[in-house]
This record gives sequence, structure tokens and C-alpha cells, in this order.
Amino acid sequence: MGRPKDQLTPYSLKKILVTYPRSTQDQLMTKGHELSLQKQSLTLSLNRSVFRFTQFFNRIAVEKEDDIRIMHFGYQSSQGFLMNVLSIAISEIELKTQEKSLTNYLRSAGALGDFVPWIPPVSERPIHVCNLINMSRTGSVGEIVLHNFSRRMAKEVEEKASIEAIGIALLRSRTDLQKHLIRLLFSK
Repeated sequence: MGRPKDQLTPYSLKKILVTYPRSTQDQLMTKGHELSLQKQSLTLSLNRSVFRFTQFFNRIAVEKEDDIRIMHFGYQSSQGFLMNVLSIAISEIELKTQEKSLTNYLRSAGALGDFVPWIPPVSERPIHVCNLINMSRTGSVGEIVLHNFSRRMAKEVEEKASIEAIGIALLRSRTDLQKHLIRLLFSK
């Protein structure tokens, strides 16, 4: 039997073009009496070799905090011990730019399996940030790659310039959890 074919989101390329509203303050630009939404396109170079965090997880939760989604990734041992939790926030604006890609990936990944809701324990821990969610799968193992770039720097770069998106996290789990994460991120 041959090697399983890797399934990737379009964001798994070395360089990607992202279009999004420049910032909340810059979204509406006046032209006479008309209002228009100004968008910016930029090329991101994805750092694919260094990640601040690498982790296997078997528990997920997503919280909505105003226009931010906070993703919690945890690993609970078979004896019930919580070994680690990583929390990462992404804005709804940034999620919206990736909705088509991620939902297409979800459709191609097959039916959703069972899901057991999880509430992460209350503790003091940092909540990291990301702008981009990339996914792939090989067989029953799913991979989530999270990158971040400065929106301020993106605002300042010229149209043809490129900025680097740093690797925040490389996460692995069963593909079912990956699929449920997409479902939770886009649920109302």
C-alpha cells in the first residue's frame, strides 16, 4: 500500500496573497459623499521551519469574545490528567478572509465524527495571536499551522512588497478534531 496522499488548504504554499480590510479605522474611506471599503493585498512569506509551539492535542474549545475567537488546544492523558493547554486568538475579520478555503477543506475532509465538548480549566496562561490558519491531513492525522504577521507592518508595506509571517504553532491531532475546529470557528 502506498503513502497516503496529503490533503492541503491553499494556504500551505510558501508565499500567499492575502486581501483583507486594512484596519477597523481604515475600513471606510470617504470619497466625496460616498463610503467605500478599502482593502489591501499583500504577499506573505510563511516561515515554515520555526514555530514557537509544537503540540499534539486531543481536546479543543472555541470561545467568542466580541469579534475575537479564542481557540484552546489541550492534551488530556488516558488517565484523565491534563498535560497542556495552548490558547490562541484570531479576529473574525481574519477568519472571514479564510472562510472559503477552510470550509472547502472541511467539505473535502469527509463526514464529521463524534465530538465531546471540552471546557478548558481556569488558569493563568497567555493567549497568543495568529492571523492565518493552515491545515493539512495525511490519513487520520491532521495538522494545523498557525502564523502571525503585524497588521501595522502590513499597512505600511508597498503593494508589491512582501512581509514575513512568523510560525506561531504547529499542532497535530486526529482529523476529526481538525474538522470540528473549523465547524466551531464558523458557528454563530
